[in-house]
Amino acid sequence: MYEILKKYDDLNVPLESVYGQEWLMGRSTKEEAEERFRRGDHPKCFLELNEDEQRKLLGWCSQLEKIKTYQTGHTSYGLKHKFEYRPDGFYITNGQFKGAMLIAGFEPKNKNDLNWVFAFSKKSLRKIIDTKRYVMV
Repeated sequence: MYEILKKYDDLNVPLESVYGQEWLMGRSTKEEAEERFRRGDHPKCFLELNEDEQRKLLGWCSQLEKIKTYQTGHTSYGLKHKFEYRPDGFYITNGQFKGAMLIAGFEPKNKNDLNWVFAFSKKSLRKIIDTKRYVMV
């Protein structure tokens, strides 16, 4: 297993998430909320991808250039869609994307948020997305 993922074992269900809100309103138990979070939004979900999928996703994330400024306009959830819409992209969960970014060397601004923000160059993102499908502002 990738060692960096162990650092995030203790993540709690973000209260702003649908899981957290349902739990707070009494529509689910804490255990149900935790299970749903771990199935789709926890970075360890990356390990559920097969070897080829892991390689492709890591390759894409590794093309992003690391900088010191966090890109608050681009969350893990939005970036996962940019990966999915590539010609050789495929469906991934928010958690699988977060795990790939950790393994690629990116740390989130706040690990307790549901959708993580990373420090990367917008210019490097423009180079790897299909600009015919996206308008960058």
